[in-house]
Amino acid sequence: MWVLISRPSEADSMLRYALMDNEAPSGEDPAWILEEHSTSTRTNALYSLAKLRDRDLHSIVLVTSEFHQFRAARVFRVAALELAARLGDAKPIRVHVVDMSSISWGEQRERYLQGSLEGGVSYEMLLEEMLHHFNFARELAAIVYYFVRGWI
Repeated sequence: MWVLISRPSEADSMLRYALMDNEAPSGEDPAWILEEHSTSTRTNALYSLAKLRDRDLHSIVLVTSEFHQFRAARVFRVAALELAARLGDAKPIRVHVVDMSSISWGEQRERYLQGSLEGGVSYEMLLEEMLHHFNFARELAAIVYYFVRGWI
């Protein structure tokens, strides 16, 4: 017997996160367009920008993590230029990037250090610190890979 366990897509999870504590200004209802089929930042850019173009939209607010901002912004901007060139558009889709973190890594690190001074380093803090370094190394490797491929 097989059991299929599915989880929400990353797009759905990010939408839930965005709606959790944030409300649109009064009278405004932001348009949310979910792209749920990509397997990389590159394909996310290509699929998302195509969805925007299909709806005759000319700008996007890209919400991503602090780590991912550098690569995501460049990948989306290059993909926007490629799409405009392919379709013969004079103006590519504008890409605006916003950091999803309400607390910067510096602030998180400061809290971590304060916690370690008060009661020692917990297992959870150590894992969080290791995850931070892993994410940094992974993102750096991805930047190099995307650069070599000409995607940024």
